[in-house]
Parts: sequence; C-alpha cells; structure tokens
Amino acid sequence: MSGQALVFAGLDRPEVWEIQLPALKPHEVLVETAYSCISPGTEMRCLAGKQDGARFPFIPGYSLSGRIAAAGHRVTLNRVISAAYWTLWRGENCRFENL
Repeated sequence: MSGQALVFAGLDRPEVWEIQLPALKPHEVLVETAYSCISPGTEMRCLAGKQDGARFPFIPGYSLSGRIAAAGHRVTLNRVISAAYWTLWRGENCRFENL
C-alpha cells in the first residue's frame, strides 16, 4: 500500500513524496491524516537545520487528526484511544510495538 507524506527532504526543502506503507501488525492502526500541525517551534527549527538530532530526509509532525483507514485484527477501541494519546504525548513516530 502506498500513500503521500510531507517530507523535509533537506534544509528548507519541504516536499510531498509517494511512500510505501508497511503492512499493519495485528495491534496497529493506519490513520489517514485529515489535518496536521506544523508548529513554528519544533518542525520549523528542524526545517531550518536548528533542531538537535534532526536528520534529513524525515517526515515531520506528531500532532494530527484523521480517520482510521485500516486496523489490525487485535485492535480494540481502548487501544486506539491509548495510541492516539500516546502519539501526541511522545511526539514520536506512530509505530508502536507494545500497546
């Protein structure tokens, strides 16, 4: 399965890339993003090369809203709510191994 992602390809180079999505594991959900926040803080520092640890290329952002496009067979509503909260709190990628 493929999708599109905003990618910070290099210094001051935001681009939209077609990406391959990995197969869902039994406890994962795929969220189709409707809205994403690109903050004037973290993401803009990354794009300008001023954020420690940022390496190009990467997909920015950790705050989003969207709809569940697919779910693994072990996903329950409680797990989805926990995953959404955990994603926003941690500010990391959305692939979790131990929900």
